[in-house]
Amino acid sequence: MTQVARDSIRILVVDDEEIIREALTEALVWIGYSAVGAASVEQALDLLQDHHFDLVFCDLVMPQSDGFVLLEVLRQQLPATPVIVLTGHATLDLTHRAIHLGAHDFIVKPFSIRELPFIVERNLERIRLETQLREQHVEELLFQTVQALSAAIEAKDPYTAGHSQKVAYLALRIAEALGLCSTDFFALRLAGMLHDVGKIGIPEHVLLKPGKLSEQEWEIMRQHPVIGAEIVGEITDLEYVAKVVRAHHERWDGNGYPDGLSAEAIPYLSRVLYIADAYEALTADRAYRKGMSEEDAMRIIRQGAGSHFDADVVHIFEYTVLPQLPADWHLPSQVNPRLSRTTPEEMLAQTSTPLR
Repeated sequence: MTQVARDSIRILVVDDEEIIREALTEALVWIGYSAVGAASVEQALDLLQDHHFDLVFCDLVMPQSDGFVLLEVLRQQLPATPVIVLTGHATLDLTHRAIHLGAHDFIVKPFSIRELPFIVERNLERIRLETQLREQHVEELLFQTVQALSAAIEAKDPYTAGHSQKVAYLALRIAEALGLCSTDFFALRLAGMLHDVGKIGIPEHVLLKPGKLSEQEWEIMRQHPVIGAEIVGEITDLEYVAKVVRAHHERWDGNGYPDGLSAEAIPYLSRVLYIADAYEALTADRAYRKGMSEEDAMRIIRQGAGSHFDADVVHIFEYTVLPQLPADWHLPSQVNPRLSRTTPEEMLAQTSTPLR
């Protein structure tokens, strides 16, 4: 661990024996950590209430409240904080009781100062690994939920099979070209997979209509980002992703839906998602038209730069992302012989009434 990293680690030493408490605290500070001493459990609880500590050294045998009381409080209120027990009486019963209450490690008095960095680091590393595994598990469960929601809409509309995954892929390629941060990658991946989940609430006679939608039917269709945002917003910690989903049909000129946002008022990730969604939708077959070539689709998006789309993102998509796409990124969907061919010019005219 570097000196800078050690400076950021705060350690609490709880021991009623002043000579041991001060010696351990000074040794930890000398090594490079930030350390504070407490002479009793009561004093330690006051410090823990007002300050964050990354690790606690705790004596077991103390007057008034003993170390087991502190272990119990930490287990209930700060379970992620590792506790290293200091003891001069390492009996089997004491060890089992301390472990049951959440102790992570033991130091038998007297101990060598030279061992401190190894003791501290192994306990911090253990917590980091536990946190990482817990986060990976939560993320895995989250993506399983997302995939289930995505599969639900694709089961309802066979023409969109694989659409959400392809949109998420394109959106992430744009994010990579833009140099967005890992948090944006995470949010964009989820938003890409969930952007059409609101179509679950759209009647099939509207969703799968082979011809042009009436104005009343468009009013229904325009609700799918709203419904989608409500569904996504019910998932813990995905409020921001819900906002991205809600705005993924907003246009740069303010003529999009559902809120008529324009330009910089549109969330940046929604602008990225809109281009990825439009490009994939234009090149794929739908119930109401046959997919067009990638060249024609790019022509439409280029012509929509500054009206439908953020022109800067369009530029990145055309000149950085598209040239680097693998040839098989878009597996062709089954062609329905009943679908008619729509020219790029006709499609551009249709996008004054937004893509579904």
